[in-house]
Amino acid sequence: MELKTWFIKSYKNKEILFASSGRSALQAAIKDFSLKNSKIIIPSFICADVFYSLFKTNNIAHVFIDCPKKSFNLSFSNIKEACEKNKGIKAIILVHNFGLLNKDIEKIALFCKKKNIILIEDCAHIINISKNNKQAGCFGDASIFSFPKISNAFLGGAYVRNKGKINVKAEDYKVRFIDIYRFFNMNFRFIIDFLKLFKKEKQEKLIIKAEKIIITKPPFFFSLFKIKNDFDTEKRKKIALIFHKKLNSYLLEKTTKENFFQSIPILVKNRDKIFQILTNKGIKCRKFWHPILSSLYNKKSPNADFFSERILNILINPSWDEKQAEKISDTISKTIKKYDF
Repeated sequence: MELKTWFIKSYKNKEILFASSGRSALQAAIKDFSLKNSKIIIPSFICADVFYSLFKTNNIAHVFIDCPKKSFNLSFSNIKEACEKNKGIKAIILVHNFGLLNKDIEKIALFCKKKNIILIEDCAHIINISKNNKQAGCFGDASIFSFPKISNAFLGGAYVRNKGKINVKAEDYKVRFIDIYRFFNMNFRFIIDFLKLFKKEKQEKLIIKAEKIIITKPPFFFSLFKIKNDFDTEKRKKIALIFHKKLNSYLLEKTTKENFFQSIPILVKNRDKIFQILTNKGIKCRKFWHPILSSLYNKKSPNADFFSERILNILINPSWDEKQAEKISDTISKTIKKYDF
């Protein structure tokens, strides 16, 4: 089945705008809800490059909330406190980090409804996970998705509006050189990682420039993307449970029926070394996020800073069988025990 067709069926009776990327979809949500020049609550534990550009070019005043010590996601009590301390909050961007559905999502959605605050769910890391028969992305007023993070597509995103009509349009997309890079990065990552072994690492200060994000449609070949077993939640759950059992002592949050199955985020001390070793062994993993958004504004977020320096995200391959999952999780566990000091 086509990815686009599957998504429409999954979010039936919802207004959907398909975009070239998750950031383009989020720009659509900002424009659609007239959030330019407004005040928005956002977690400090979030990627810097996307949101820095969005906030700067839309003149959005941000209110950062640090994540709890034992969770990657915002808590209801912290959100309520932030709204009481900061007047004029127009919206909250709530991120379901690493495929972990926010455990307070129902409380947060009800609170936002009572306070007339727009709730936008960032579902870049999560799909096909539900709570009380309601899918992630359907609790708030709107949600955004980034398909490269949750499927075999190397580009594409979606903006979903749960109530009312979408009043923004997307421009035609022009294929760029970066699309070729993304294709290789998604399908032939091992070549890029291998070439990096011969490149000397330089300690360069990361400079993020605010660039205007255009709302664009996905290119014509987006419709060619097919879903295979990418969204087979039950299979992902079985694989995830194997990893969670083997890597239990490195997990921040444990598995529940609403928990993460897209990837396995673990916390380690010697992250860079372990990342390099696992990558050399062909195990896909990512480092998230450094720097975090709040650091660009010189805001202190102790918990988020701690996570950003130690988190290693193991990407689940839905084509694995249980034996492969056992073998790979065992390799990761042995590597951590040997080098995590």
